[in-house]
Amino acid sequence: MRDAFAAACRVRTPRELDTALDGIARLIGETLGYRSVVINVHRPAWDDFIASTVYGDDEVRAALLGTTHSWSEWAPLLHDRFNRRGAQIVLGEESAEVADRVGTTYTPAGSGRSDDPHAYDPEDMFLVVMRDNHGDAIGILSVDEPISGRRPSDDAIDGLVTVAGFAGLAIAQAQEAARVAEHRAALEHLLAVSSQIADARSADVVQRAVCNGIRDALGFERVCALVAEPDGHLRVTATAGWDPEDPALQVTLMIRDFEQIMLPDYEQQGCFLLEHEDAASILGLGEDGSYRSRLNGHGPLAWARHWLVVPMRGIDGALRGLIWADDPIDRLVPTTPKLQALRLFADQALAALEAADHLERTQHLAEHDALTGLPNRALLLERLSHALSRSLRSDKTIALLFLDLDRFKAINDTWGHEAGDHVLCTIAARIDESLRPFDTVARLGGDEFVVLCEDVENEDAALEIARRLRVSLTRPIDVLGDRVTLSASVGVALPDGLSENPEELLHAADTAMYRAKRLGRGASELASPALRAGASARARVERTLRGAIERDEIHVFYQPIVDLRTGRVERAEALLRWEHPNLGWISPMEFIPLAEESGQIIELGRHVLSAACRRHAIWRDRFGDDAPGVSVNLSPRQLRDPDLVEVAGGMLARDNVAPGAVAFEITESVLLDGDPETRRTLQALRGLGAPLQLDDFGTGYSSLGYLRDFPVDGIKIDRAFVGQLHSDPADRAIVEAVILMARALHLHVVAEGVERTEQRTLLEALGITLVQGFLFSRPGPPEALDELLARGQRRLAAA
Repeated sequence: MRDAFAAACRVRTPRELDTALDGIARLIGETLGYRSVVINVHRPAWDDFIASTVYGDDEVRAALLGTTHSWSEWAPLLHDRFNRRGAQIVLGEESAEVADRVGTTYTPAGSGRSDDPHAYDPEDMFLVVMRDNHGDAIGILSVDEPISGRRPSDDAIDGLVTVAGFAGLAIAQAQEAARVAEHRAALEHLLAVSSQIADARSADVVQRAVCNGIRDALGFERVCALVAEPDGHLRVTATAGWDPEDPALQVTLMIRDFEQIMLPDYEQQGCFLLEHEDAASILGLGEDGSYRSRLNGHGPLAWARHWLVVPMRGIDGALRGLIWADDPIDRLVPTTPKLQALRLFADQALAALEAADHLERTQHLAEHDALTGLPNRALLLERLSHALSRSLRSDKTIALLFLDLDRFKAINDTWGHEAGDHVLCTIAARIDESLRPFDTVARLGGDEFVVLCEDVENEDAALEIARRLRVSLTRPIDVLGDRVTLSASVGVALPDGLSENPEELLHAADTAMYRAKRLGRGASELASPALRAGASARARVERTLRGAIERDEIHVFYQPIVDLRTGRVERAEALLRWEHPNLGWISPMEFIPLAEESGQIIELGRHVLSAACRRHAIWRDRFGDDAPGVSVNLSPRQLRDPDLVEVAGGMLARDNVAPGAVAFEITESVLLDGDPETRRTLQALRGLGAPLQLDDFGTGYSSLGYLRDFPVDGIKIDRAFVGQLHSDPADRAIVEAVILMARALHLHVVAEGVERTEQRTLLEALGITLVQGFLFSRPGPPEALDELLARGQRRLAAA
């Protein structure tokens, strides 16, 4: 008995179960004394019991092994009136009363009934129901032909019930082990699927892994994943064991159709399980439908052409797709744990969909303009590169058109940026509708658009495309109830037939556009060879400029600003210089405008400001209160840098720069721009203790109103007026007017470009005290000014 119990406890696999049940049947036969012993195991999918273990001679085994009897056949024998000490003892004289008793293909041998009430009757039936921990019947033990020829005593019945308990334990252990193994396999597959989500290139890869996991871990022979297309049609994205050509998957169903069967009455653990007739009726598939389950069973727990779908819903609740599982290997309706695992697998499939959506959105944002949805510069250059390669194999060419809206800034200033965005989206749509389906229109930013057209005949055809675009863009646009008409300047560039660089071709079109704008706006200009040569050179300079700081090619020079009254160097202007290892010194007039256009001026400007702050700190440590201040130029592009104030404040604090020691110089174009954000930036810079000076005054057509409204502290008279001061009465009159205006507005004045003694004398006579120019010192490296200051030659004007 002890060995049988221990064997039952060790059961984990079907093979171990068979071994344990054989041992228990042999124990009953040999120890308790029965010639035939049958252990019938319950099959939920069929709602019957199968004789899985038979002890006896060959005739007994041949007659009984593998036979099945339904629950309804056993039920009459399990009535309470036959129960005796936990067993069902149906005596021969009582068996006739049981009309639906279990029939067998084996009749025990015997000599007929005896008058002895304790003698065995061949019609006797001795049964013990085996139950699991929940009290559910999992098997029936049946014994016949006691060797003693006597009906079992109470002790014999107790022994029979005890050993039957061992058999029930073994069956329960095997079933629990199977459930644990299934659960473990499901977890392993879930982990494997989860690990694939991060690495998968597409959601379909994960969908296949999900379907395979449900098949292998949860025991469904057919699984498929369906995802809703944008139009609502369901697309099969993955299958496992299910032929994609199966008629069930060829039925045209919409995602909204499946919404109809996802009713609360059918919901279990986030899955929806319903009978075939209900599903076919709801979906309108007819009485029979096209869905055929292959592994069906019988009984209340059996799978019988059921529909089992698991929805995949997004965060917004929208149904994205579903998992459809069919043909459970055990032919049973899935248990709660299995449905929970199925829900987890569907969650992984949904996570893959959302990850793929996120990746797609990220890639789209990386390649498209956020406002208009058009391709951005990166995607344009990629397509342009492919187009150039294709054009080399064709007798036609490509055309690149660079469009810039004329006076678009007035839209933002008048109606606001939201209205401006509406106009840009309208313009983008008009450009797109004016082109062929395979042409590309991109937005580079602001009001700049680029069009790439392939299979263009020649320059005339390209110019005709530009003309059509300009005409399309002149149609009025409704802006907050007002009718607004815009024009565009268009630059056109075609490849020269040789090896072409996409960046250079784009620069050529850009340069042609600016030429068209200078010619009167609303025009087209073709990039000529001379124009393209200049654009190509500009592009090479721009590429070379990248990384120049890291290569130590960028230097900061200083030019003194002198007080004529004292001869003191009051301030030094920090100036950017570039020394290329092969090209030598490159003029600031050549590379600074390019840096402004490309945005590299942001990095260069920070480099200059950092160097200027450090240089002032060095002078302060060496010369104390006599240390000169420093002026640093800020371009319009730098003033649009959202981090400018924070970066400048950090550098000033880093070197403990006193208020007023570092000043910023801005151009008149900043005043003419009138941008409120620029105004706030200038006010914030003044809040750091940095004075603002208006550079090149007189060249930008600024007005007294601008000077009054903007927070500037001083002006620098442009060298164009100072240069002819000694010979041109008109220039002298202008300078006098500027000085009077500055005094009225309490602004200090610096005259730049002083190169002759006569100019200095006239400026002194006009009351100018601060001057800058070659007469006193050319711009030079910091060491040159250090040397002048160290030799006590700070009083340059005294010479």
